[in-house]
Amino acid sequence: MAMRKAACMLKPEMTVSVDAQDLITLRMKTSFKTKEFQFKLNEPFEGTSGNDKTATIVVTLEGGKLVQKQTCEGRETTIEREIVDGKLIMTCKSGNVVATRTFQK
Repeated sequence: MAMRKAACMLKPEMTVSVDAQDLITLRMKTSFKTKEFQFKLNEPFEGTSGNDKTATIVVTLEGGKLVQKQTCEGRETTIEREIVDGKLIMTCKSGNVVATRTFQK
């Protein structure tokens, strides 16, 4: 419970970069934890979910949104990232639960 309260107070820094071979790196950094993964669009890969469980992930670009679909233990989670009014809006959907996080420059 204490970890969850501490996590809610953090202000993560997200960096997205693309190299010459179209390999995309997505990095989320806080003073508590850093998570980074690399991928190519439309190519499934093995990664870890938000709670560090092994997941099959595929990231696509759909209508200006970076859409990450991951399957872990039979459950599918979708994370959409889009720029709206200069802010990055990240929406996470799993079952009936929807969470939204807004990142500012």
